[in-house]
Amino acid sequence: MTLSGTNCQTNAPVIYLYGPNTGWMLGTGSSTSFGRMEPQSATTIISGNYFFGTQMTGHLSVETDTGTVTLASAGATGTGDNISTTSPLQADQPVSETFTGNSDGTFSTSDHPGVVSDVIVSNSKIVAVNNQNSAYPTVLVISTVP
Repeated sequence: MTLSGTNCQTNAPVIYLYGPNTGWMLGTGSSTSFGRMEPQSATTIISGNYFFGTQMTGHLSVETDTGTVTLASAGATGTGDNISTTSPLQADQPVSETFTGNSDGTFSTSDHPGVVSDVIVSNSKIVAVNNQNSAYPTVLVISTVP
């Protein structure tokens, strides 16, 4: 397996493949980096109702998010809740974003125009980089299955 890109870690991760296009990744640096790999089976999303949630935070002050959105090809609208150790629960916050998509299933949002931050994994699942301006960005999964 080969990793490439301009923003790869200095310490290359260890990757364990346990099936076709499926595996785990563990970082070798001083931080605790890990991840799950799965194949990309679609480059478009099915419009409808979705759940979203932060997968894991790497720092206590990082905001975690959960909520529901209605996705369409041009964007998402809905509500979400967020909380962190440094801020009280903020319930029912409005969510409204537009998408600019690419043919490979990656896209940017109106929050960060021109910056690819999201990828369609399947026709019912998106993985996104959330809190991009934070010192501790998070992974947000948007899926039809909670």
